[in-house]
Amino acid sequence: MTKHPSFSKSFEGEANIQSAIHAIIRALSSSLPGRLSAIDENCELEFYNFLNKSRVDRAAFSYNWPYVIQATRNHGFYYQKKDQIVYFYLRFNTNSTKHPKLIVVNNLGDDSKLCVCDLASAALKLHITTIIKNIDQDEIPQWKDLGFQETKEPWSAHSFRDDNTFPEFIYDINKLINLDVHSKTRQLIKKILRETNYLFLPYEDTWKNAGLQLLEKNSDYLENKGVDSKKEVISSHLFIFDNTIKNKIVFAIFENKTIIGISFLTQVEENLFFNAIVNENKSNLMRFLLWKSVVHYCEGLEENKKPRYLALQGSENEGQNQWKYLFNPVRLIQRTHLTNV
Repeated sequence: MTKHPSFSKSFEGEANIQSAIHAIIRALSSSLPGRLSAIDENCELEFYNFLNKSRVDRAAFSYNWPYVIQATRNHGFYYQKKDQIVYFYLRFNTNSTKHPKLIVVNNLGDDSKLCVCDLASAALKLHITTIIKNIDQDEIPQWKDLGFQETKEPWSAHSFRDDNTFPEFIYDINKLINLDVHSKTRQLIKKILRETNYLFLPYEDTWKNAGLQLLEKNSDYLENKGVDSKKEVISSHLFIFDNTIKNKIVFAIFENKTIIGISFLTQVEENLFFNAIVNENKSNLMRFLLWKSVVHYCEGLEENKKPRYLALQGSENEGQNQWKYLFNPVRLIQRTHLTNV
């Protein structure tokens, strides 16, 4: 077997991270028995085919295609071997090709843990460690037997384990629509209902520039608050404007002919995933638009096609976690990060 050099050394001083990524992918591909390729617009249908054949908690947030695009920042790859598939990307420190990490965001199919192990072992030979996101707490012992343990280093300066830092929340949609929520949340929603008259319309590409301007302002606001870096906020929301994603519900929200928000949801059978919302920086507006987006979507559906549950991503900080909790979840899913070092 060819011995590959340490990539933290061999790419030192290289022109850009993309060159490093291409070289690492070539090296991984040459040492793995399955197929390794970049994620493209044809992968969405295959993802749902694998999901339908997998024994997983279908309400968990990683089991919708827009999540994969968001989590890999639209620069993802997949490794497929027979009836197993792994979705991942390579994460680098800011503007540096040193010490990359291979980040697994999803794995599907029977015994897909073994497929992850193949990929992680190949990466380790290149001196690249692997982090696996979205691991259920009760699966930790199985992963430990395969050489993985919970991460001890923080994901970033802004969160310990990214959106696995706090639990994912699952809500009963009928209760949510009928405002069977915490009194504080119910009161603020009713107040905004009385004082505003927002218009929800299916998103059109002609509004993209306005949406990007909203995202720019929102990312500045969150960076100034110390919630996350501007670069990360923008890169994690650009999927909203991705025309290759087929299964999605996107609303543009207007006030007096001006866009004040864009919401992005995905329904997969009985589960409705709220992938993202970008809005003007007004007090409590995000909470209201989240609720109203769900209400508006469900109002247009026949009864037998309405989702039963709403799923919200886990949070990166206590503030996010608290307002999601005040919508009265019926179930929590606590997930974590694992690593092989």
